[in-house]
Amino acid sequence: MTKLIPLLLLAALAGCEDQYQPGAMYLATTPECKTWTDASRFALPQQNAVFAATPTTYNATMVDLNLTYLLARGKDVKFTSLQYDVTAPHGPVLGRGVVVYVDRRATGSAPKETERLDKLPVLLRADASSADTMYRVRVRFTGKLPERFDLTPPPMQINGKNYPVRTFTYRLFSDKNGYGLCT
Repeated sequence: MTKLIPLLLLAALAGCEDQYQPGAMYLATTPECKTWTDASRFALPQQNAVFAATPTTYNATMVDLNLTYLLARGKDVKFTSLQYDVTAPHGPVLGRGVVVYVDRRATGSAPKETERLDKLPVLLRADASSADTMYRVRVRFTGKLPERFDLTPPPMQINGKNYPVRTFTYRLFSDKNGYGLCT
């Protein structure tokens, strides 16, 4: 019986991994996508998440898309690629975003304790000293921007299994003089 207990424990833990149900894979809930939203959260397994926030619009040909990866204590998340493609809604690739900076900070720490990374690492590792670790990623897209476009961040690998990430939808809001997330 004592040999059976570790096997039952492993089976129970494996079953927990199967409990993950992704949220909506596409942010836009209407064809018009006219409703502004300040941010969108997409849950990943093991209490990890990806957030998209309001982008920074510079002009008609340059926008910074702001993403935050939140990792639970002791968790590792790996990118399956480092490409951030901007596409027409459900359509072809319009261009590739360039990562302009990455900040890493344990939640609850002072902003002055933020670490600026030289580049986006393939493997994101959570800090063991805090409940969560944030990786803030700014992706810049330059080029002719349509009124509406999508960004699908690269899939994430957790415990050797690939998980897609939500496609975030953006559109030009003339009343706000810039692009924003839309539903």
